[in-house]
Amino acid sequence: MKGHAAYVGNRTTFRMLDHRQSVKMCCLGKYDWLLQPEGPGAKPPGVILWFPNSQDEVLAGCKRNFPASPRYGLNVAYVDSLAASLRALRKDLLRLGFGPFGEWFQLTTGGHAVLLFMRMCDKVSLYGFTTYDSNAPDQYAGRKKKAHSGEVWHDWDGEKHAWRLLHASGKLSICSM
Repeated sequence: MKGHAAYVGNRTTFRMLDHRQSVKMCCLGKYDWLLQPEGPGAKPPGVILWFPNSQDEVLAGCKRNFPASPRYGLNVAYVDSLAASLRALRKDLLRLGFGPFGEWFQLTTGGHAVLLFMRMCDKVSLYGFTTYDSNAPDQYAGRKKKAHSGEVWHDWDGEKHAWRLLHASGKLSICSM
C-alpha cells in the first residue's frame, strides 16, 4: 500500500475467511500474523466466517488460539440472502447488455464481505476488487495462478461487473477503476 495510504484504509477490523483458510488459521494456528494488532494500542482484527460447514468447531478454534479476536459466523439463511443479492445484480447487468457471465456456485469470500458490509456500513470503499482478470494470480491466497476449484466455483468477472454497477449507482466507492 506504499504511496496509497492517504486513499485507502490502513487498518483491518475484520478478516472474512473461507472454510479452508479458517481451518488453517483458527484450528491449526497458521497465519497468526493476520490476527495481530496493527500498532500500539490497536485491537486485533475480528474473524467472520461465512462457510457453514464445521462453523462451531472453527469458531471454537479461533477462541482457543486467538482469544482477543472477536469471532462471528454467518448463518446459512443470511449467506443465501447475499447470494440472492448477487443473482439480482447479475440479472440487472444482463438487462443492461453486459455478460454473458460464467457459471457460479457461490460468491467469492471477498464477495461475501462486500455484500455483508454494504448492509452494515454507511459507506463502503473497495480497493483492487475490479482490476484482476482470469489469467491473473490469485491475489487473495498468494498463488501464482487461480486454483481450478476457484475457477469452477466462482465468477470473478461477474462479481467485478456487479461491484462496478454498485459503484455507478453510488452504493459503494471503487478506488481501482
